[in-house]
Amino acid sequence: MLRSQIVQSFCLLLLFLSSQSWGEDSRLTKDWGGARSKLSDKGVDLCLVWKEEVNRNLSGGIKQETVYLDNVDLKTSIDGEKLIGLKGASAFFYILADHGGDPSKNVGDEQGTSNIQTTADTTRAYELWIQQRFIEDKVSLLFGMHDLNSEFYVTDTAGLFFNSSFGVGRELSQTAVNGPSIFPVVAPAIRLKVEPAKSFYLQVGAFNAQSGDLKNPKGTYFRYNKDDGILYVMEAAYLRGNDESKQLSGKYAIGTWTYTTTFDHLTQSNDGGATPIKASSHGTYFFADQTVRDGISIFLRYGVASTEVNNIHSDFSTGVVFTGPIPSRECDRFGLAMTKVTTGDEFREQQAAGGTPVEKAETTFEANYRIELIPGVAVQPDLQYVVNPGANPSLSNALVADMRAELNF
Repeated sequence: MLRSQIVQSFCLLLLFLSSQSWGEDSRLTKDWGGARSKLSDKGVDLCLVWKEEVNRNLSGGIKQETVYLDNVDLKTSIDGEKLIGLKGASAFFYILADHGGDPSKNVGDEQGTSNIQTTADTTRAYELWIQQRFIEDKVSLLFGMHDLNSEFYVTDTAGLFFNSSFGVGRELSQTAVNGPSIFPVVAPAIRLKVEPAKSFYLQVGAFNAQSGDLKNPKGTYFRYNKDDGILYVMEAAYLRGNDESKQLSGKYAIGTWTYTTTFDHLTQSNDGGATPIKASSHGTYFFADQTVRDGISIFLRYGVASTEVNNIHSDFSTGVVFTGPIPSRECDRFGLAMTKVTTGDEFREQQAAGGTPVEKAETTFEANYRIELIPGVAVQPDLQYVVNPGANPSLSNALVADMRAELNF
């Protein structure tokens, strides 16, 4: 009841703020009387974003209940040249706080209808890295705690949507024993990026194969253990319209990933079933993100993973986003998208042998509208329809309604 009252009060505050007169600054607290600009001139930039979300499964799935979630991001970017005169150097520190329920416990879906849902309420140091650029900024080397999805598998147009598969595809996010180095737990990494031209880059990352501590989902863990193995990721991309050619902007990329360690095979074993056979985990993805005309962009993504050790074989997603769909609302965005995951043959065989058969696919359709009330304040109503939640034949299709409010300080 208290949580519901807080959300209602927050909505009233948004309505009040929307009636006020604000300047050009895109953040709610503006320039702090000039202090923010002075810090930036010295090489320090701060960003604080708070998100509050209400997610309800309206029908189908496991149960019809409401879940509240909140997410706080505090980011500090440091320009080494401005701060201490170290040319090409930069650093980044990110504190993350997440609290609330898990919508998937209501829906029973595989992909996750909220990209800020977690299984533990915690505040942690999320990212902490340093970077050095060389050769006229054409080469950069990064080291530290790093979110893979901040640079790899990034499709800007898909970022409007809430479903987790529009971040890292589910075929990759499912991997390893605690997920790869992505939200909500990351791992130590080294990343090399080469940009010989404005229209092309090649980047390679090496991430510790296990993120965090399996026994404790809370807190921060700088975990590096050679027995964990390494996750290698490589991505090459062509950037269209990133020069003076006046082309419509676009990004086309292909990536591949593999773990140096092996995992238990889903169906094969030695010693009469007592000892699982080990197999590798690897995959490939492709995506295209293109502006087709002023205010309209589309994306297409497809990724596959090895099925000997992974439940999900592929993830296909596509969508379109309209910026300024209403003439008087040029900053608003409206989007329609879908994402479909298919289960692997070995996983279906394993589940059938255990008496809990699964179907071949789960598909989610999503509609999202981001309303910029005032600079620094936005609300996003969202609707998702999940077909075959969890590829579980015993669950009926689910209809999920979501509302997110965001404050950018």
